[in-house]
Amino acid sequence: MLKRFGSIRNLILLSTLAVTVVGLVMSYFLATVIEQRAQVQRSDQKMVFLASDIKATLKRSHSLLDLSSIAQANEDTFGILVRRESKPYFVSAPKFPSGREISITANEGSYRITIYTVVGSLSSVSTEITVVSAVLALLIILAGLLTGTLLTRSLRGPIDEVVDAAEKIASGDLSARISPDGPEEIAKLAKAFDFMAQHLEESEATKRRFLSDLAHEIATPLNSISGFALALSDGTISDSKEREEVVAIIEMETKRVKSLLEDLRNLDTLDMLYRKTTEEIHVRAYLEELALRLKPQSSEKRATVKVEGSSKITITTDKHLLDMVMQNFLTNAIRYIGSKEGVILLYVQERSHSEVVIGVNDNGIGIGSEHLPLIFDRLYRVDSGRDRQSGGSGLGLSLAQRAALNLGGKVEVTSKVGEGSDFRLVLPKEVGFKKRRSDSKSEAHS
Repeated sequence: MLKRFGSIRNLILLSTLAVTVVGLVMSYFLATVIEQRAQVQRSDQKMVFLASDIKATLKRSHSLLDLSSIAQANEDTFGILVRRESKPYFVSAPKFPSGREISITANEGSYRITIYTVVGSLSSVSTEITVVSAVLALLIILAGLLTGTLLTRSLRGPIDEVVDAAEKIASGDLSARISPDGPEEIAKLAKAFDFMAQHLEESEATKRRFLSDLAHEIATPLNSISGFALALSDGTISDSKEREEVVAIIEMETKRVKSLLEDLRNLDTLDMLYRKTTEEIHVRAYLEELALRLKPQSSEKRATVKVEGSSKITITTDKHLLDMVMQNFLTNAIRYIGSKEGVILLYVQERSHSEVVIGVNDNGIGIGSEHLPLIFDRLYRVDSGRDRQSGGSGLGLSLAQRAALNLGGKVEVTSKVGEGSDFRLVLPKEVGFKKRRSDSKSEAHS
């Protein structure tokens, strides 16, 4: 219903009118009560004075005659009843209009005096007060109208600015911002809007950069494959040894494209789905299994993989996502172990009564401090040339971090060039999945 009134000014005027009407009605009844109490108090005072006059009269010898004179003088206002020894002695009972009766009693010797009257309607008095209230109500309405007008004018500019900025963002101009000037509430709105716009702009820039890098990552091996395939087909490369080398390169580049596509599938799964499968995992046994699975790769790099930690530590989590993180950590440790004989340590330890740390420590080439804040960005490589040769897609750590977040955990890393790296997955002992809004809605409908 309130939407029909449209502007803030009209809503303020409506609320002012409602408050004024309620106040007017309340003031009418309140004034009536106050005036009735004042009239009762005045009548009580007069009846007390009249009772004292009757007491003095009863002491005289011609008291009945004097009582008649007193009753006649007050016949329009008060009724008088005098009893002597419980028998009526004098009665004056005028007819009063309808109303609330009030009375007082007094004793004088053997006499008992009762004086009464009626408090009638106070419409005339209340009307006068209501007129005053109506004038005040009119002033309140004018004040509300003025307030609504000033408020509307003060808000119209900032609101128009918000609407204009929103329309620009909707049309694709993500650089639109709002001036933080104005009332405190408008400043808060502007700050929240600018934060949203900045986040959208950064997300759009990240998406474009990601698509550009992805196109480059796919184009490089495809160009290599197509070029060598053409050379093989047209006979440019005829030597058998060269042909074997070219076939090996084509096979390596094909594997690299497959690895990139597989990582993209995993990335899409983490972006869109929320896994709920949990099981109890003995962490040390899991790490020993992981080391055994990747033994061919570690043996090829002449790296020794060791496992440390208590066999009693268990967690309840999603093994698929856990594998996505830890296999990435171990694969990177093997890949960048360097030319020296490498040692890789898989370990597990309790950080607190509710958290477990699962780590991969190596003595490989390490990562420079300038690269550490960026290694979890999609397609970021510390050394892109070496990573292309090793077959990495540049998506692994981004996947690992997202998987850790979906498990309710986090990833920590320390590294030093020439000394090695330590990647740690910190998880709750009981899984704490990061829910998405879309999932909670679908569950509510199911």
